[in-house]
Amino acid sequence: MFERCASWAGRVFVAEADGSMVGFVCVWGRVPPQEIDDEPADAAYVSDLVVLPVWRGRGIGRALLARAEAYARSQGVGSLGIGVVASNRGALHLYERLGFAPVHVELAKRLS
Repeated sequence: MFERCASWAGRVFVAEADGSMVGFVCVWGRVPPQEIDDEPADAAYVSDLVVLPVWRGRGIGRALLARAEAYARSQGVGSLGIGVVASNRGALHLYERLGFAPVHVELAKRLS
């Protein structure tokens, strides 16, 4: 995470409550296109968003994502991406409420 922060103008922002860290977001500010079907310009990407379970549902994730978006805008990129495991419905709904929409959909089939 920190190596990519160094390479791609990344930052880590921390949420604190009661004198303790309760969450963080890592955003890479200028990620070059990685795949042939990516937009032909740098983009920002949220690599990690963590809020301790006891602190979820209090707006901390939303605030951290707002901070990541503000940072991405300051980098002059045209988009901010984030990934989510399909079964993580809470996170998926949060991201959709904040304006994120699917770009690539990856499917898997269990072979066992």
